[in-house]
Order: sequence, then C-alpha cells, then structure tokens
Amino acid sequence: MGQAKQAKNDSPLHEQCTTISSSNQNENFVEIEKEKTIALINAWEENEKAKAQTKAYKELCSIETWENNMKTSLELDLKKMEVYYYIVSIHDEKQNHKKLCISI
Repeated sequence: MGQAKQAKNDSPLHEQCTTISSSNQNENFVEIEKEKTIALINAWEENEKAKAQTKAYKELCSIETWENNMKTSLELDLKKMEVYYYIVSIHDEKQNHKKLCISI
C-alpha cells in the first residue's frame, strides 16, 4: 500500500493535479487580495466623502450664521432709522403746531 501511494505521488498526473491545485489556491489568494484592496479603496473613498460633506456642512453653517448676524444688524439699523424718523417727525409736528399757534 505504501508503494502504491508513493507511485501515485510520483506520477506525472499527480504533479499536474498538484500544480493545478496550487494554481487554484494562488488564484484564490490573488482574488481575495484583490477584493480586500477594492474594499479598502471603497472604504477610503467613503471616508473622504464623509470628510468633504462634514466640511461643506460646517461652511454652510458658518455662512448661515453670518447671514443671520447681518440680517439682525440690518434690522437693528432699520429700527434705529425708524425711531429717528419718528422723533424727527414728532419734532417737526411740534414746530408746525407752534408756528400755527403763533400765527393765530
């Protein structure tokens, strides 16, 4: 039985099968490494997209904050102008009323 096994291992057919078997293993290993590399690349791309989205979101928030500050500032300036106009109009009314009273 031992000689039959040894003769089986020495045959060219056995060598060819062994070569094919290791060739398949190498192909499987290469395929696994290729898939692993592709997975790493995809993960890196997703990470970069997430970083870019976060940066864009922060910039958008910053711009919205600036817009809100500018809007508040302009509303305050407009309110000051309205108060000033109201005071001036009251003052003018009083002067017109005095002039009217003096002329009567």
